[in-house]
Amino acid sequence: MRKFFYGRLAADNLKKNRQTYLPYLISCSVTGAMLYTICSLSKNEGLKNMSRGAENTTEVLKFGTIIAMFFAAIFLFYTNSFLMKHRRKEFGLYQLLGMEKRHLARVLFAETVYTAGITMGCGFLLGILLDKLMYLLLLRVTGLISDAKVPFGFEINVFAMLTVAAFFGIVFILILLNAVRIVHFTKPISMLNEANAGEREPKTKVIMAILGVLLVGAGYVMSLCATDTSLILKFMLPAVLCVIVGTYFLFIAGSIALLKLLKKNKSYYYKTRHFTSISGMIYRMKQNAVGLSSICILSTMVLVMISSTSCMVFGAKEMMKELYPREIQSCGMVTEDENRLAFIDKINRHLETFGLHAENPLTYEQVRAGAVFSDGNFNECDYGNPHQRELSRTLTVICNSRYQEITGNAVSLEPDEILLSSTEPLPTLRRQTSLFGVKFKIKELIDPVYGFNNTFPGYVAVVSDLDALKRLEVDEHRYIHYYYLFDIPAEHELEIFGDQDTRYGNSDLLQNLDVMMLNMRNEDYTFYMSVYGAFFFIALFLGLLFTVQMVLMIYYKQISEGHDDRQRYIIMQNVGMSRAEIRQSIRSQILTVFFLPLVTAAIHTAFCIPIIRTVLYEMELSNSRLIYLILGCTFIAFSILYAVIYAVTAKIYYRIVSANSTAA
Repeated sequence: MRKFFYGRLAADNLKKNRQTYLPYLISCSVTGAMLYTICSLSKNEGLKNMSRGAENTTEVLKFGTIIAMFFAAIFLFYTNSFLMKHRRKEFGLYQLLGMEKRHLARVLFAETVYTAGITMGCGFLLGILLDKLMYLLLLRVTGLISDAKVPFGFEINVFAMLTVAAFFGIVFILILLNAVRIVHFTKPISMLNEANAGEREPKTKVIMAILGVLLVGAGYVMSLCATDTSLILKFMLPAVLCVIVGTYFLFIAGSIALLKLLKKNKSYYYKTRHFTSISGMIYRMKQNAVGLSSICILSTMVLVMISSTSCMVFGAKEMMKELYPREIQSCGMVTEDENRLAFIDKINRHLETFGLHAENPLTYEQVRAGAVFSDGNFNECDYGNPHQRELSRTLTVICNSRYQEITGNAVSLEPDEILLSSTEPLPTLRRQTSLFGVKFKIKELIDPVYGFNNTFPGYVAVVSDLDALKRLEVDEHRYIHYYYLFDIPAEHELEIFGDQDTRYGNSDLLQNLDVMMLNMRNEDYTFYMSVYGAFFFIALFLGLLFTVQMVLMIYYKQISEGHDDRQRYIIMQNVGMSRAEIRQSIRSQILTVFFLPLVTAAIHTAFCIPIIRTVLYEMELSNSRLIYLILGCTFIAFSILYAVIYAVTAKIYYRIVSANSTAA
């Protein structure tokens, strides 16, 4: 054969199949641009030179790059399977016309080279154009934009380009090998007849349906039982796996059962718009169920990621107010009254040198130490013992007066009585317990209350007064923290307390004080936003990636079904079905199954709420109203997008069917 014959043939094939290849090339290019952008951001030198928190943003971006590449690889393999299915007849015809399998492998190689070249070329170009815009967006959502110096012009990140090129190179090589495998092991006659081969009506798989219900139910139960962080870590992965596998089983077996129930309903089935659609879907559902369940899983992931990270970002200010009731929070190890007065006086005199004074002062004491709950008692953790270190939780002990300030609940306590709360079950807890060897009676078990500077899983005990609190103080490992909180104008915080030595007890300001740490609400807000904003950015990024995948999956599903159904609609039109009836039948077919993934995703997300709420509660975001509001808004926005996708793809399906009907 002449030189470049295979290359020209491959180019002609791509042009001839542009209806299926063009969306694939566009989505691959967008995916490449997104991967280049996030990889470039993770290596951006500008982030490394910013204030506290920027390093966390970089680490989150690196993690996001790995996750994005993992799902992008699955997406590319999945969508390529649609292309291979659509072209099997073409490959079989080539072989019957005399082309050997090794020649066909060369054509596939040339097509893969063209596809990879177009994808990476367009992807890199789009990624370079969007890189600066995405950088500014990242700075905005993380709150780091005030520290940033953003140069004008375009930049090319060579590391990001090489990384993405290597990723696409590996993926496209594997796709090529899979295509060659299919051509090599499939007979030409089988390829030609595959599109016309009829399927028997699938049987209702009762066992699979029951397994699907049990697996999804088990995942839901584990989600509902995850009432604290330790249980979330224990149940999260099994719950996710159960729901994913159960969803596939339910769509494969349950969708067939649903369609058969509709078929048995004579008043519904024997209508023009329902008869054709349901009879066709029953035979096709075995192959479509995998696509529908994949769309459902992707939809659930988008809803959960965006809603949970949105709660973190939009609730960050409220969370910081829970953690820090005042703008400045200073903490020292001072137990005697004269030391406390010196502690406060030293800070106040430092403020006076700047012409300021402490506003809204608040003081309180608490004890915090690692504790292991065993046999109904809270014992001090031996951190040299790995087993105890694993079981250790933070025990925070506060005075009743502080508890009443936070909750507004007036409770009377005797010197030997306590109130107790825990973020996890305490099965062996008795009426009488000991805190680090000091015996107390539990007057009441209270719900976890936030605002004790305790963002970790653990326990909170409320004692009667400072004298009871002093009984727990032993040595430098377990001492009373004395807190002095106050407000000053936010614009002066860094000027007065911005120096690290000042904040952590190494300066003249804090001389002669045993231990000292000082936190500023606004600066810590910047720190937390650098993490939460980065997670929100990754969620938006992955949400966009998953949405692109979902749109392409739905598009190929509609095209595939359109080509499968066209002959059936030609026959129905020849026996008297009008165009209006064809349109009604198409609408009935799409609506019957198309919105099942969205409804199922909504149910999955609803059962994820306990996990989302528990995680956010542990982060001091206890506003349930805000959480539910963001979840609702996210679902409404996603539903609108889903409906738009439905409207567009339904038109594509109808155009395929009606065009062939007219041709007939």
